[in-house]
Amino acid sequence: MNEQSVEYYGAYYLGALLAAKKVIEQYVNKPWQGENKVYREAELTLITRDKRSMQLFMGGVYDICYRNHERDKKGKLIKCEAYFADRRTEFREVR
Repeated sequence: MNEQSVEYYGAYYLGALLAAKKVIEQYVNKPWQGENKVYREAELTLITRDKRSMQLFMGGVYDICYRNHERDKKGKLIKCEAYFADRRTEFREVR
């Protein structure tokens, strides 16, 4: 696609608008209290890391999970890492 075309700019700014709208709905309009702030910062770092991460976030197919929790001497959460996870269901026979 020609980068000077109207369609190119339309698609570019539509994608930016949709991403901004979803981030505002899920992060900006909700209060940040206690440990939620650390989790939200980890999520925002994850989804803004690269284009693929934003694509996974916008698709909404994968869950966001957390690992590598770090706490201070008082036990307060100070840092964690967010990652995308595939939701899987296992079926086992009940006897």
